[in-house]
Amino acid sequence: MENTELIEQLDTYIKNKKANLQVILKNFFDIKYMKINIDKIIIDFQVVLAELMYDISSRYNDLCRVSEENDIVKNYKYELQMLIRQAKAIGDGYAWIFYHKNIEALRAHLKHEDNGLFPIRNGGLGEIEFIKNNKVYEGCYVLYHSITSILRNGDFSLITANGELAGIGEIKTKQVENELIIDAYTTQKMIPSEKVEKIELHDERIGVHLKKQLCLHNDVLNRQKIGIIQEEELRYVYELIEKSVKAENAVVSEDCSMIVYVVDKERKDAETIYDTDIILNNVEEMLPKILNNEFERNEVIQSELTIDSSMWEVPLLWWDFPEAILTKILLRKWLVLTWFNKDFLLDELRKRGFNIQRTKSNTSVYKQVGNKIFGIDDLSLFLKMATVNFVEVKSVILAIENVINKSQMEYEMRNLEEC
Repeated sequence: MENTELIEQLDTYIKNKKANLQVILKNFFDIKYMKINIDKIIIDFQVVLAELMYDISSRYNDLCRVSEENDIVKNYKYELQMLIRQAKAIGDGYAWIFYHKNIEALRAHLKHEDNGLFPIRNGGLGEIEFIKNNKVYEGCYVLYHSITSILRNGDFSLITANGELAGIGEIKTKQVENELIIDAYTTQKMIPSEKVEKIELHDERIGVHLKKQLCLHNDVLNRQKIGIIQEEELRYVYELIEKSVKAENAVVSEDCSMIVYVVDKERKDAETIYDTDIILNNVEEMLPKILNNEFERNEVIQSELTIDSSMWEVPLLWWDFPEAILTKILLRKWLVLTWFNKDFLLDELRKRGFNIQRTKSNTSVYKQVGNKIFGIDDLSLFLKMATVNFVEVKSVILAIENVINKSQMEYEMRNLEEC
């Protein structure tokens, strides 16, 4: 196929899939804000999203298989991968409706590797066919994992009528002649079957309980003591983004630890005012404001608020931003770029009595109590909180202190028990 023909086909394909994704995102917000009768759409939502993701992943695989690797192909592969990431970010928002009461289970999922693209061929077809025909399974609502980036263990979750996680299952597909044989297994049981209040596919309780879960969403956050933290952090994030948009330039956070630059790709003159050299020049002018001669070093990390960012496990689409802003970020109409001075965080940790050890590839923090050392070997996760998830430095430090102090307390408790 000629390059020109391939480009035209892919341009049209990507444009259509972006439009499909925008409709699905609008449906998600209708569910989130209970704008419509959600009983029907909540049942069909994940099937529609899964079918779109299967189609995009299949097209990506075809492109990898039949096209020579060049800059044009690389660009289209990136575009298709980004569509999958955007779709999974919507799936994460959907999954949060059911998992916000099951935070520890969600954290267990996040310890596994992300499964990347959506499954294709018989595996993907079998999984979609299963969720089409088994929206309720073993008396529970079926939540499909492959439409998310956060549910990584197993293929589906079983959610009870009152929003509890009852189990996790796997779907196996094999082809016998021209027929797909699909089997499902519940591999983990959190609630014994006899204690699960069974629901039926058209049971009104599905919609009733979903609405109840949505209404109780903020209460659940507060009970887990992350509601206030999230509210404070989101105000901090939103103000920085808003300032940059209004200024049409880079801005500096109040604590002088970070530069934020929002690129508005929808502007007619975007290609002119957001030229790479112009962006870098604007940032360089601001850079001295986040540097400090008293720091051991001034190591600046460049990053971006990604569409799969989370704040204390809360997915991006549940951040308390206006719908229009979340849409712009998720559909990448706004690119939110950051430059963070890592030494701002490290200097504050030193002031609090912690020791820092740095190598070319790693930074660790620890404190010594007597002849015992308590610490964190790799700070990369906490640095990501500041650079990608926009968690304010004071909250990152608090999280680090909590982890190290917990380690010390557990050690001391073990010693007491042994005595």
